[in-house]
Amino acid sequence: MPTKKIYSWHGIDPDGKQVSGELSALNLAEVNIALEAKHILPLRVTKAKSGESVFKIAFSMFRNFRSQAIPQKILRDFTQELAILVNASIPFVSALAIMEKGAAEMNLKSLIAEIKHKIERGESLSSVLRQYSKYFDALFCGLVQVGEESGSLDQMLTYLAKYQSKIAEDKRCLKKILLYPCLVLSFALIITAALLIFVVPELQSMFANFGATLPLYTRCIIDLAHALRSYGWIFLLFIIFLGYSFCYLKKRNQNFVAFLDRLVLRLPYFGEIFRGTYVSRIARVLAITFPAGLPLQEALDLVVEIIPNVVYKNGLHGIRDALLRGESIFDAFTRSDLFSPRVLELVAIGAESGSLDAMFHKITCFYDEEISYKVSTLQTVLEPVIMVVLGVLIGGIVIGMYLPIFQLGKIM
Repeated sequence: MPTKKIYSWHGIDPDGKQVSGELSALNLAEVNIALEAKHILPLRVTKAKSGESVFKIAFSMFRNFRSQAIPQKILRDFTQELAILVNASIPFVSALAIMEKGAAEMNLKSLIAEIKHKIERGESLSSVLRQYSKYFDALFCGLVQVGEESGSLDQMLTYLAKYQSKIAEDKRCLKKILLYPCLVLSFALIITAALLIFVVPELQSMFANFGATLPLYTRCIIDLAHALRSYGWIFLLFIIFLGYSFCYLKKRNQNFVAFLDRLVLRLPYFGEIFRGTYVSRIARVLAITFPAGLPLQEALDLVVEIIPNVVYKNGLHGIRDALLRGESIFDAFTRSDLFSPRVLELVAIGAESGSLDAMFHKITCFYDEEISYKVSTLQTVLEPVIMVVLGVLIGGIVIGMYLPIFQLGKIM
């Protein structure tokens, strides 16, 4: 029988008061059913954490206070909670007041208080959010403005909450497939360097007593160990210099950034994942903005702000300019060379049938599934490849140093 888990929840009772508590349930759906039976509107439901030390909590609070930043996860929860309250027809200022009381992060509580105060003075939500560009990007503010003007703010906030969750998931996937091999290979290089610096010289002194010529492979490893012990600090400085130069150029030189962006798209397999991620992100935003009545040119301006790749930024600018010149959306998309024939076919069908939003939604679903498949396949392939690399690096040194022992009879 499945084990029940403890869930912490925070919501609003029928009297409009904030309430919270814990429930024992099998899953989130069971928690929501239980709260609905009590006529409680759930705002946040999370699995209760166990064994969290006071020191860990204090350190987390201190870190957040020192950084004066709000984690992206907290901002996603803020959007989700605001969407729920607005959907429940709670007045906007009252919704912000409720969220301010329930905010656990002091920085978030302060931010909500400032936003609420400015809205009470008569400013619109979109204009207020633009004053906090550190937390709310151009897309967020633009969609909020569209929601305010079209009377669909609750729908836009719901779209934004889903969009933020999906983007966070994409980033986690990309970090996972890149971080794992990098960590393992770094660990392998550290072990290899340790063997060359500390172990190989000891074995060499033992081999010197044999008084015979060592195998060529073993002599190469010993020479490499000598070079690393004598000039390792130069090599380390060179690596640090390369890392600093890379970061400096990436921050200051736009041509270098454009070169890296083009290089990423040309990488085998990884390039397909990045291209699919960018196309999915573009289609997702356009699928949101079309039903809201936002002109395509303005929607593309919002998309440009959230695409980090220069190649796609320039291509989207070209599409916008082509649309302003009167070209059809199909011709503009085709001329950009950013999209596959499948995407162009769906765009053509959507333009002819007047259902571009539905077509962009299909494009999003297609690429989400394809990216998920490619990531899972890449993870499956990388594991044996990494094991082979580890074997070559570390096993090669071990075999090279034990060759004289294998040939001990011949050497003696």
